[in-house]
Amino acid sequence: MSDSPSKPQDVLDTAQGPDGEALTLRSVPGGFEILSGDSVIISSALRRSERELANVGMVALRDRNDITVLLAGLGMGHLLAAVLENPRVVRVDVVEHSAAIIHWNRSHFGSLHRAPPLDDPRVHVHQMGLAAYLRAFRYKSLPNVQLEDSGYLAILLDLDDGPSHLLREKNAELYSEDGLTDLEETLRPGGVLALWSQGREIELLERLKGRFQNIAEIIIPVDVPGSAGLDYLYRARRRPPVHRTRAQA
Repeated sequence: MSDSPSKPQDVLDTAQGPDGEALTLRSVPGGFEILSGDSVIISSALRRSERELANVGMVALRDRNDITVLLAGLGMGHLLAAVLENPRVVRVDVVEHSAAIIHWNRSHFGSLHRAPPLDDPRVHVHQMGLAAYLRAFRYKSLPNVQLEDSGYLAILLDLDDGPSHLLREKNAELYSEDGLTDLEETLRPGGVLALWSQGREIELLERLKGRFQNIAEIIIPVDVPGSAGLDYLYRARRRPPVHRTRAQA
């Protein structure tokens, strides 16, 4: 994050965010920036680990041809574009709380990609918070979301700069035990949960070990001014169901 006041001639649009914050979209050489107040929260010039996160989420599913993905946090569409490059992905549900970010992806950010990601017929956008989406999914109150075996094969989180660096305070619940339960139960057995962080997250790693399998912490070097030069990716897989024997029943 960095602080940088907007110049009026650079401003393309303004909007109110989901928590009442003032959002500003401005053009910069070679791309765009989104500001919340005076702080840049998303910049097309400061790419992190989107492609690596997509790869980490997909590699364990390399033998599948029916990959369904829940992607939380649209940003400027870079992670979504990376996911869509995989022809074995058949559906992506994108959960984004900010109506403005969805609108700007449709009206401006398509120029950042070879093809506008939101135009892909595999993509379905849901303007709501992830916690609300997970609850609605579990209680089957999303009429337009019907998946085989009632779960996703991959969930990719790009909501925050990590559990210790939240962009929205309300997102803290997603990394709690209750939040991880919601994420776990939204995955099919063997499905993959993956997220990135700008720093190491020891507490999250321990929580993941308590309920998932095949836990991995992957360190990615990045060239982002003002950062420590490393991103951390976390991947976990939902355990298969436990089948009790007759003697155990």
